[in-house]
Amino acid sequence: MRPCVDGLRLPGGAGFRAEPSPGAVRGPEDRMMPRRPDGHSDPAAGVSLAAEAALLEGRLRMLREAIDTVDARIEAISDALRQLRSTSPASSEAA
Repeated sequence: MRPCVDGLRLPGGAGFRAEPSPGAVRGPEDRMMPRRPDGHSDPAAGVSLAAEAALLEGRLRMLREAIDTVDARIEAISDALRQLRSTSPASSEAA
C-alpha cells in the first residue's frame, strides 16, 4: 500500500478504488453511491453526482452573492437611519 494521501490509502494496483484510512470519517458520498457486486462503483452515478455537485455549487455561489447584497443594503439603511437620528430636531431636544 502507498502512504496516506488526504485520508485515503491508495492501493498499489491500477483500477482499484481508493480505500478510506482507518479512522477516516466517511462522507455522504459513501452512503449515496452503493457499490456494485463486482466491487466497483457505477461510473454513471459518479458523473451524475458530479453534475449535481456542480449545480449545487453554482446555487450556493448565487445565494452567497444575494446574502452579500442584502447585507450591504442593511448596512446602508442602518447608516442612513443613524444620520437621520443624529440630525433630527427630536434628538437635539432630547439631549
